[in-house]
Amino acid sequence: MTVTLRTWSCSIRRLVRLRGTLGAKYLHEDQHTRGQEALVPSAGINNFATYVFEKVELNKFTLSVGLRMDARKQKAEPNQQLKLPDYNAGETDKVLAQSYIDFSGSLEGTHSFTDNFALAVNIGEESMHSRWAIHT
Repeated sequence: MTVTLRTWSCSIRRLVRLRGTLGAKYLHEDQHTRGQEALVPSAGINNFATYVFEKVELNKFTLSVGLRMDARKQKAEPNQQLKLPDYNAGETDKVLAQSYIDFSGSLEGTHSFTDNFALAVNIGEESMHSRWAIHT
């Protein structure tokens, strides 16, 4: 079994005025499955992401905010060995092509009590499996 994976990506980052980072990334993958036993289907994947990260320092307190948006399209080739699609389970050829747009973010606050001791609190949300994801 051989899996051939060709990947290329491009990233662009720009520092924005407040010390933050604004960027974008594109990823393309061509995945070809060969051999007697398939592990994954042959597929093409395109992913585009854009993000912003900002950090503000106020005396001994630091606030960090990050936001990201991902748009992904993937198309797999039918594979009988992997039961893709699994017609017996009611799947159609629609399972071969999938796309979504996803949003995520994080917020962190850090207070430095001394040079050697700080307290940080971080919350984040990744929405791929929640109500915020948009599946097309």
